[in-house]
Amino acid sequence: MASFDPILALLGGALIGLASVLLMMLTGRIAGISGILGGCLTFVAGDKVWRLTFIMGLILAPVISGVLGYPLPMPQMPASWVTIVIAGLLVGFGARLGGGCTSGHGVCGIARISTRSSGHRHLHGRRHGCRCHHALWLWKLIMLALASFVCGLMFGFGLLISGMTQPSKVLGFLDIFGRWDPTLAFVMAAALMVSGVGFALVRQRRRPVLTTQHLWPTRADIDRPLVVGSVLFGIGWGLVGLCPGPALVNLAGLMPSVVVFVIAMASGMIINDLWERLMTPATAIEGGDG
Repeated sequence: MASFDPILALLGGALIGLASVLLMMLTGRIAGISGILGGCLTFVAGDKVWRLTFIMGLILAPVISGVLGYPLPMPQMPASWVTIVIAGLLVGFGARLGGGCTSGHGVCGIARISTRSSGHRHLHGRRHGCRCHHALWLWKLIMLALASFVCGLMFGFGLLISGMTQPSKVLGFLDIFGRWDPTLAFVMAAALMVSGVGFALVRQRRRPVLTTQHLWPTRADIDRPLVVGSVLFGIGWGLVGLCPGPALVNLAGLMPSVVVFVIAMASGMIINDLWERLMTPATAIEGGDG
């Protein structure tokens, strides 16, 4: 088991919570990593720019840390490629089916006292014929991308500082009858404290800084897809110890096992979206908090 450092766990968790609050305050979006990644993989046109820059921030966080002299994360992965692929598929499929992962349902959902993380909506801007309006639209798009990138960077640094890029932290937390590692509990507690207070303050604002409205999830029901998706996600998470956020951060190390896990995870998300389209072709697919 990796050493437990409560100070770093709390500091990293607080940074994750702050990144989540800032993303909502600036862009009106929920910092759910599976929802952000899944939105990039859909076949429906939407606001993909901020998603891509947020993910870029996640991946570049360890690269910047490396430039500053810190080693790139090299997580201990299972020796079995079959286990890695199955875990990735379960995490991706389960997260999309259940409408979220640990960041969306956990950090953002619980902080809002939500019984469920839910539907994701897209913003549709108006078209303008004047060049000045096009320039303003482009400027807002650039600022939206920059804000998302900074929030992704902060989120990634939070995962690095807390040690949550190491699967051993998750597996150690699940080993309650063995060498239990409480790091995950400390990280979540700090993230929830910051995001809980932060979201309450953000709700006092009429609109985000860079967009027209806050996209707060509205559903509160607990249905079968949520339960089944959560179970599948939990099984995959328990097999390897990685969920979408840490997996993307670990991509910076270019470890073949991590790359395969991320590809399998993305495939699971795409499979779920295709399956839902097949089952409900006339209904728009709703994402969750991510």
